Amino acid sequence: MSEVKKLLLPALRQYQHNDCSGLVAGYEKEEVERIVGELITKIADKLIMPHERQKREWFDAVFLKQLNEGEAA
Repeated sequence: MSEVKKLLLPALRQYQHNDCSGLVAGYEKEEVERIVGELITKIADKLIMPHERQKREWFDAVFLKQLNEGEAA
């Protein structure tokens, strides 16, 4: 199993079609957003050095806020 699949496994859900003709798999949006948010924070922790406080403050205050609101590019 790939690393991506392992990371997203907690978000995987299985649902039955309305007409009971079979099952469909999907990912729970909130859980995927939580997982991706954790990964972004871990990446930032590795890229932004502790002494670069201003960059970290911007990242936490601006980028993560925009990402949560769906505005980050």
